[in-house]
Amino acid sequence: MPTVVGMWGFILILLPINPLYSFQMIYRAETFFRRLLVTLIAPCVMFAALAVVDNNKALGEGFDTAPLWVRSDGIQHRFTVEIAKNEPQRRQGLMYRPSLAPDRGMLFIYGREQKINMWMANTLIPLDMFFINDFGGITYIHERAAPGSKRIISSSRKASYVLELIGGSASRLGIKPGDRVIYKGAGWR
Repeated sequence: MPTVVGMWGFILILLPINPLYSFQMIYRAETFFRRLLVTLIAPCVMFAALAVVDNNKALGEGFDTAPLWVRSDGIQHRFTVEIAKNEPQRRQGLMYRPSLAPDRGMLFIYGREQKINMWMANTLIPLDMFFINDFGGITYIHERAAPGSKRIISSSRKASYVLELIGGSASRLGIKPGDRVIYKGAGWR
């Protein structure tokens, strides 16, 4: 019998005599923990959101920009391109960009003619890829590369440069292999 009394005494100590009071305590505890959770999680969420915004802002930073023209059937199409001239920039490319204006693009500079392999991992927008030789001639075009694809896109011939424009640019502007790219940084005129 002392065991039962001892057990009941323990339970009576844990529970207040007034059941309404115990529910109020539970509610206050829930409210306290909710506020504590919001206080701790809200700054983490804000920090993560700012990091994403800062990362997206930084995606276009660090690249030089330059004018570039593509001459096709006597018409010169002007673009402003970001220049990816070193390995980290070529690796980053246009990844994570949510959009690309029709008159914008990126020029990848490899420095010597070689077989070039590209892919679309972490790229959110379809792209046209123009493989260009040392003299500014377009040797191969891969149209509308699928966003996020890890499939390798290879130049059919050796190339020194790759120009990426928004998907559909080649067909919209009538650009084809054999057309010329004019970029003063490479001495193409």
